Amino acid sequence: MNLTSSEAHGVNADLPRYLRALAGRAVADGHGGEGYTALIELFRTPSGVRS
Repeated sequence: MNLTSSEAHGVNADLPRYLRALAGRAVADGHGGEGYTALIELFRTPSGVRS
């Protein structure tokens, strides 16, 4: 089920939308091939600082 379908069924999609945005940032920062563990790097980096 995608986010639009989830919302159409009354399911709150805030968390999945946030995780998708984080994954997009990880890919943009060159961590696309590292899997979800790359998200840890996003949490280690201070807000507003990008690699």
